[in-house]
Amino acid sequence: MGRYYNGDIEGKFWFGVQPSNSASRFSADAECEPSYIEYYFDEDHMQEVKDELKRIEDALGDNLQKIECFFAERNGYADSELTEAGIKDWMLR
Repeated sequence: MGRYYNGDIEGKFWFGVQPSNSASRFSADAECEPSYIEYYFDEDHMQEVKDELKRIEDALGDNLQKIECFFAERNGYADSELTEAGIKDWMLR
C-alpha cells in the first residue's frame, strides 16, 4: 500500500498497511472522493495530534518498548515474525 504526501516535501510512502481513515484519528480535515482521500493538517491541529499520540502511547504501555526493539532490528517484517515476538495478537484486539 502507498500513501502520497505533499507540502514542503512530496513523495509516496510505500510501507505498512493502515485503514484509509487513519489521519482522521489525529483530527485531520478530510475531503472524500471515490478511491481517494485527501487530508489537511496545519498548526491548528497540533494539540489534537499530540493528544492522540499520547493516548496511543498510553494504550501501548510497556508494549511500546517491545515494538521499538522489534523494528530497530529489521527493515521489514512478516506476520509470523510479529506473532513470534508476541506483538501481533494484542495489536489486533
